[in-house]
Amino acid sequence: MKLSEPKLTLSTAAPIMGGPRRDSFCGHENLTGRDQHFECRECALAELRKNRVKQKLEQGEVASVVSGQNTANMIEVLGNIGFDGAWIETEHGPFDFADIPDLSRACDLWGMTSVVRANLNFPGVIYRTLDVGAQGIVVPHVDTVEDARAVVKAGRFAPQGLRGNYTSRQGIGVDDYASKANDEVLLVVLI
Repeated sequence: MKLSEPKLTLSTAAPIMGGPRRDSFCGHENLTGRDQHFECRECALAELRKNRVKQKLEQGEVASVVSGQNTANMIEVLGNIGFDGAWIETEHGPFDFADIPDLSRACDLWGMTSVVRANLNFPGVIYRTLDVGAQGIVVPHVDTVEDARAVVKAGRFAPQGLRGNYTSRQGIGVDDYASKANDEVLLVVLI
């Protein structure tokens, strides 16, 4: 009995990576020839995920945010229960900037808002926390009106604030990210 070699067949309708060819169903005329496997720019734009906690609070509803010494795995489990957000504690807890991306990604899986309590009322801490993936930030040690205004300036892009022009993990591929981020960011001050 002679064994035959397995045959690999690749469909031209789907590249090896990236799923179906965008030009095969989007109808846009901008992809031809060697560009056939590249994403259609119009179809590839991502949408900024809605901030569920902020939406509920704006509508006068109660938002449920789970707290504790959460891990990314625990957030994934708790997301299935129906919490609106997860509290990521960096003031009194063990987390720092290196942990926030994975914790916020776990929130993203369930549409939960990642709410991070910062450890300092300092502009660099605020915008860096948002840059690495947090959708909301709780800032302690806000003692004056000027302190509260500084939080808003650090947490929003121009013209509403002074946040540096960096996309952030939440904004990759999002058209007009700065204005959409200003609408979705949750800024909370602890007085």
